[in-house]
Amino acid sequence: MEAEIGLPSYPLLPAGSACGIWDGRRDRVHFFELHLDSLPELRLDNREIIAAQLASRDELRGMALTEAVAAYLGGNLRW
Repeated sequence: MEAEIGLPSYPLLPAGSACGIWDGRRDRVHFFELHLDSLPELRLDNREIIAAQLASRDELRGMALTEAVAAYLGGNLRW
């Protein structure tokens, strides 16, 4: 994903996964955290990724989220 959004290589830390039935199918979504000193400018490739945004947990409260992301933020993680 780093190449698609222009993010320099930073270590991604495994943060868990969420399992469930979303959009009518069983799925497992893996999450990773990225810790940055400052937010970099994103440069999208406009092919695989046409929109992206970096946000803190607090900023996600007012956003529409997928069920998998809502499960992750709610603490429903499976390692």
